[in-house]
Amino acid sequence: MLDHAPRDRAQRGRVQLGERLAAERRRLGLTQENLALRVGLTQQSIAHYETGHLPPPAMFYLLARVLDVPPFELIVDCHGALDPHWRGALTALVSYQRAQLLPPAPGSADAAADTLGNAAQARRSGNLDGALRMIDQVVLSLERTLIFRPDDVDRAAVLWRAYDLHAQTMAEKFTPACFRIVLTDSSKMLDLGSRVLRHWPEARAGALYRRADALMLGGTGRQLTDAWIGARESRDLANDPVIRLQALRLQVAISRRLGNLTPSVARRMLRDVESESSRVDLQTQAFVKQGVGLNLLSVRGCRKDSLRLIEEAEEAYERCVANGQEDSHIWGLIQRTRAVRAALPGADFDPDAAQIYAEEGLDVAGPAGRKRTVRHCQDVLRSVKRGLPIAVLPT
Repeated sequence: MLDHAPRDRAQRGRVQLGERLAAERRRLGLTQENLALRVGLTQQSIAHYETGHLPPPAMFYLLARVLDVPPFELIVDCHGALDPHWRGALTALVSYQRAQLLPPAPGSADAAADTLGNAAQARRSGNLDGALRMIDQVVLSLERTLIFRPDDVDRAAVLWRAYDLHAQTMAEKFTPACFRIVLTDSSKMLDLGSRVLRHWPEARAGALYRRADALMLGGTGRQLTDAWIGARESRDLANDPVIRLQALRLQVAISRRLGNLTPSVARRMLRDVESESSRVDLQTQAFVKQGVGLNLLSVRGCRKDSLRLIEEAEEAYERCVANGQEDSHIWGLIQRTRAVRAALPGADFDPDAAQIYAEEGLDVAGPAGRKRTVRHCQDVLRSVKRGLPIAVLPT
């Protein structure tokens, strides 16, 4: 008996892509006729594409440009179901077009790694757009190289890191469109890990963590459950203590959003955080402890431990600054967490301190475009300026 599952899956992917094209067209207020005129097609062709007929890669790229949506963002939900040769042609086309807009990219794996290091430094200092430009140079160069040298493990490892850094940077912009891009990055990381980096377990662990992070930030319901499962698998797979600890932070945050963070679960996770923190660098300690402490504040019986974690996060970050390792992202998060702590209901409610910390958080996060921290600080300000404690803790 013939197995029609792959064919059916491919058809569902094409239908899903067509529905996305139609949704983006309607978002811009265009009719099928309007869109057809802009790309030089007939209305019937647009109708075909929106009902499950896959456009040629060049036409799809043009449609994405006209709809003002990055091509890979349009296919993020059905990427795996689409024909791999079609995806490869689209990747080559996008890489070529990007090459016309970017300065010369680094060629060797070492040069690409150096450029990534500069991008990471730009991200830490708050220059997110500059970081993204440098990451794009690396991705463009290495994607083109790997088309002709698909088994080049050194370049593949640097490309994986580039996707990871791109995902981290886009997540800080905190918009639904950016979350979809992060999901695309995590899919590329998983694909690269399975094809080229098969003997590096951290490739899959890191990709699962990044996917879970995007689902946690932008997802609801079933997506949150998938995020928790992905974070747990990431932690189980990883040998890298940084990935393990970051995945644990995600599990705490997702559990809280799902309503599953009971006192016993919280205490167990707290013990795990404390036992594993000594194995990572100070910046990771600061980031994880402030995140876990913030999420445990709402758990009965955990307030004292939560406040202790937040204080330890502040101390770790201050030691980073003393060592010349200032990171504007972590500093903004610390100020946000101080503001939230001062704005909590109870005897320690201090609206004046909360306002000062929130404004300092805005001063750090606003110019850098870190919208997640900005939004949380604005929530605190709105409450305390009315003399009220915050009602909902940020994740």
